[in-house]
Amino acid sequence: MDETLDRLSRLVYLLKKNPSGLSLEELSTKLGVSRARVRTDLEILSHELPLTTQDDDTGGGECWSLISTEVSAPAPAFTPAEALALLWALERQDSPELNRVRAKLCQALLGKGEQAALGKRQNRLLVKGWRGLYDSPTTEKMVTSLEEAILAERRLFLDYVDAAGAAFRFEMEPYGLVYYWVWGFWYLVGLIEGKLTVLRVDRIRDYMETGKFTYPPDFSLEEVFAEAWGVDLSSPLVTVKIKFYDEYNVWRRVLRDTAHRKKASVTKMEGYLIYTDQVRGINEIKPWIRSFGSSAVVLAPEELKDDMIRSAYKVLDLYPSD
Repeated sequence: MDETLDRLSRLVYLLKKNPSGLSLEELSTKLGVSRARVRTDLEILSHELPLTTQDDDTGGGECWSLISTEVSAPAPAFTPAEALALLWALERQDSPELNRVRAKLCQALLGKGEQAALGKRQNRLLVKGWRGLYDSPTTEKMVTSLEEAILAERRLFLDYVDAAGAAFRFEMEPYGLVYYWVWGFWYLVGLIEGKLTVLRVDRIRDYMETGKFTYPPDFSLEEVFAEAWGVDLSSPLVTVKIKFYDEYNVWRRVLRDTAHRKKASVTKMEGYLIYTDQVRGINEIKPWIRSFGSSAVVLAPEELKDDMIRSAYKVLDLYPSD
């Protein structure tokens, strides 16, 4: 989204600097993006700015221009990256007051078309956690291109390599992207042969678009992954109960990290709180619990409690008794 806002600003600048207009080809070259992306950006801007289009006499296709170059878009005090970070941070907070602040910021920083695009994008992009989103430029490029295919509702024919190194080729209807901060990976979610499947993006070697599909109107990434602590959809549902002691800002972090968990409950007691939740399996939640050290004690289930005990003994064995 920060790239989109930056690109829209550059697009307005180019149109103001060229009052006679620029063709899609010229804008595409100057911005370094496809003509299809430029056309989409222009349609977004047309909701807020007086743009006009006509055939280019030189054969370059459509020629776009501002009806009046005196018109200028409002200049926010935030950079695009700062604006996006702020909107994302506010979205994570369960507060009516902050929700109203976020709505006002969206109205001030984004046009109607861009607000609609942001809403659509957020429905198909789920970020779990706040670690750096990209481990390499290659990953960022792949995520960006897959996101465009998802938003355009295009089928994908994928070349994929699994964890064992075996290669597969299959067609998918892509429904969304999920980033899980604990593992540090992006995941592509979609339908393969009628089954909802989760694939690691860094294992996609190549892909090609094979046609259009209709995105199911009742599909929600947030609802599908609501019970998963990360991206595990297949493990059985278990109830976890954890005691967190009131030390070193532990409570504040617990409340922050679990604000998005819709079915969780927190009971505050004298000197500690009890966190109760239902999650898919125990593997994905274990690193989070361990990160609290002795400030977290697992009460249920027994399998998770036993695993924490084994881990504690392994750590203890690393230290000599003398």
